[in-house]
Amino acid sequence: MNKGKIEVDEELFKKVKSIANKKRFVILWLTKNKEMSVIELSNALVFAQTKCTTYVSQLHRLGLVTKRKEGRQVFVKGKIAFKPNSIVFGQ
Repeated sequence: MNKGKIEVDEELFKKVKSIANKKRFVILWLTKNKEMSVIELSNALVFAQTKCTTYVSQLHRLGLVTKRKEGRQVFVKGKIAFKPNSIVFGQ
């Protein structure tokens, strides 16, 4: 047994940790095939738009969603693919 330090892909760990939150996971699920505004997402998730914006920003920082601004509206599209028994990052 190797008692040395275990190397972990920190970036991958942060992504997995991020989607472990149910609300962030649902944002990814809802935007997997379509673009949605932050307002639409906050209505669908039944929580404050500010909280939704925070979650979207976290997902964007990790490269899990794309964001585009149109006027005052922010639109979000997921960048991961959900496949049977797997999640593919970077789609």
